[in-house]
Formats: sequence, C-alpha cells, structure tokens
Amino acid sequence: MIDCFIYNYKKPDTGFINSLKINRIMKKNYFFVPTFAYINYFLRFLLLIKLAKKKNYLFKEQFLNFKNLFEIIKIIKFSLSFKDKIKRLNNWKFDEIILIEMKNFSEFESIIYSVLNYNFAKNLKKDNYKIHRSINYFENQFLDKGWNLGFNTFYGNKVNIGYQAFSYLPEAFNTSPSKQEFEQKVCPQKIIVKGKGFIKLISENCNKINCVIGPSFKSFDITKFNKKKTIKYLFLLTGVPIEDKKIFEQILLFKKINYNKTIGLKPHPISIIPEGISKNFEKNNIEIFTGDIAETLQISDIIISAGLSTSLVEALIYNCKLIINSDSIYDKLFFKKLYIPKKSYFFTNNIYKANNTKLHSLNLSEKLRIIDNYFAKYPKKNLINLTENLK
Repeated sequence: MIDCFIYNYKKPDTGFINSLKINRIMKKNYFFVPTFAYINYFLRFLLLIKLAKKKNYLFKEQFLNFKNLFEIIKIIKFSLSFKDKIKRLNNWKFDEIILIEMKNFSEFESIIYSVLNYNFAKNLKKDNYKIHRSINYFENQFLDKGWNLGFNTFYGNKVNIGYQAFSYLPEAFNTSPSKQEFEQKVCPQKIIVKGKGFIKLISENCNKINCVIGPSFKSFDITKFNKKKTIKYLFLLTGVPIEDKKIFEQILLFKKINYNKTIGLKPHPISIIPEGISKNFEKNNIEIFTGDIAETLQISDIIISAGLSTSLVEALIYNCKLIINSDSIYDKLFFKKLYIPKKSYFFTNNIYKANNTKLHSLNLSEKLRIIDNYFAKYPKKNLINLTENLK
C-alpha cells in the first residue's frame, strides 16, 4: 500500500507516483492509494472513475462505510464540548491555546481524511487482507497520523514505514516527530529520508525513530553543471499563495528596472497563475517555463524566490545564485542547517536592488557535498530500505 497525493487532474501520475513508476521499482502486487488535493470535488469524482480503470490503484473509499463517517461527527462533538481542566506544564498555562486549536476546523478536510485513513487500515484488517508493506508519504500532518495509527495498530510498525521526500523546513516543526507522537503510534517507527544530511534533522525531537536512507529519485549530470546561462533572472513560485502573490506583484516592476535582462518565471506544480496576469507577463516578455525544472535551472543565472523550496538547493548544483526575498528567521535557518556557503545566496526585502548584489557560484566540491548529503542515489541498498517486503 503506497500512500500518495494527486494534485493534477490532467497528469495524475506525478511526484512520488511517477518516480516509482519510471524507475520500475515496484513489482506486480502493489497499489497506490491516492489522496486528492488542490482539485475541485467534481474533477475528483471524474478522476476517481478514470483511475479506477487502471491497474495498481486502490481507493480507500471502497473500504469505508457510513459508520466510519459518523466517527467524524463524534470527533467534532468532542472538540466543541470539551471542558476538562488542562494540567499546567512547568507552571505554563496552555488552556486557551489548546481549546482554540481543538475548535479550529480550518483544516476540516484533513481531519476527515485522518479518520478515514485510520478506518481504511482497520477495515482492511477486518476483511483479512494481507499487507506486506505500507508506505506513508510522511509529512506528519493530520491525515498522516490517521494512516500511521491505523497501520501501526492493525498491521504492526514493521509493516508501516514513512517516506519523507521533501527538504528540511525549519518553520514546520511537525516534520520532525516528537517522542509523544512516536509512543502514541501516530508516526512511523521507521522513516526513509532522501539523504544522510536529513537524518539528524528529522530525528532531532525523538532519537528512537529509525531514520534510514532511501532513494531521492534525483540524478545529476556533471556535464550540465556549467551550461550557458540564457536567463538572467528566474523567479520561482513556491505554491504558497501569499508568496506567489508577492512574486506576481514584484516581477513586472523588476522587469521595468531590468528591461534589458532576460527574465523568466517557473511555477510550482500547484501554483495558479490567473489568466490576466499570464497575458501581462507575455506582453512584457516574461516567459513562463513549464516542464522539468532541472532543464530551466541549468540555463538560469540568478534565482529569485519569496520562500523555500527543494528547487533552491538543486539550483545551487546547477551553478545558480540565489536571492531570497524574505526576512524570515526560518528561511535563514534553512541554509544554515544545510551548511550552504553564504557566498551563493542573499536575503533582502528589496529585490529591486538585486543587480548590486555580488554572489558566487559554488565550486565543484561544494556541489558534490550537497548531492552526497541531500540527494541519495538509488543503488540496491537504498532501494531495499524502501521496498523491503514488497512482492
């Protein structure tokens, strides 16, 4: 059972699914269990019908019943009616914060999926399905907790593992599970990370977690590290609406100031560019790049972003320099924790003065160190960590 996300109606086989398929890692008896995100409910229904005709897709909805839905109502009722006294922790009073969080249903869809994921595992066991391996696409969010609690409880923690595919995000404390989460079985007991440099970061809150290296599904061709740069400035969208909006507001004025420079834009897979903005970019000779981001990074000189993404680390490998339009302490911590040389990036609140910034590309040994630490290859040993017990 492979937990995965689908966020593109036209290209459902993206991300983790595509990585496993194109590398032909899985054998015959495996199933992708998708969670749909950033797709409206009507298209989700159509996509569910479309994927149901394909092999190796299984839908948790097939194994759920109305009783499982009533459990969601029980959770809501419990949260709204909770009045128990909360103990103080080292004389700190957290009553108000905890009660506000318990009544916060802004992530209601994730709460629903969490309950459904738990019952999915429960019902599989009840119907005597044998599961050799459960792979949770681990971000330690609500829905992950339901999946992990379900499979840890009904199939055991040796069957259930997590695969953490993204880079370290300092502000997302949830990505490093706590000791309490480990003991309550709402996180995997074994987590696969995509490079040895992430092991200490992911296990920093609980050293009982077994972190091992798995495939990153990224490969780098050293002959492409120094390709000719035809784009002076490439703006990266992160998929975070507030950060993408910031880029939309700044890029046109930046183009006016740097009218003689080639400027491009690379959207995140979940980014939405309004049609009016897209036409305005075209009118001002700002090219929107689609397709493989590595190909775009190889021909870009300076990358400008309003937030963090894995692509920033990849950009450094392809001889790019970085300008981060942010003053966030967490964004700065990202580069510090990953030991990225300061000569290659710059933080600013005024990107319009970016052309006065003196930055330098990483040398070959610095690039190879980043690859070695954060982009594990997929030799047999790393693949076994991910696919052990799969048949």
